[in-house]
Amino acid sequence: MPSLRVAAKVQEELYGDIRRAGTPQARIARMQTRAELYDTFRYFDDEAPDRAIVTTVLP
Repeated sequence: MPSLRVAAKVQEELYGDIRRAGTPQARIARMQTRAELYDTFRYFDDEAPDRAIVTTVLP
């Protein structure tokens, strides 16, 4: 998949930066925030059904 190849290239560049500089600091501004990452993967979308299950199973 092209997206995996793109991700692999970016990871290679990131790890190269870390190897050279000892830190990912040069890439921080280009990274997603944790909130953006969670939005991308719809991280919290599964919590509502889980709460409904707990509510119906537990008194």
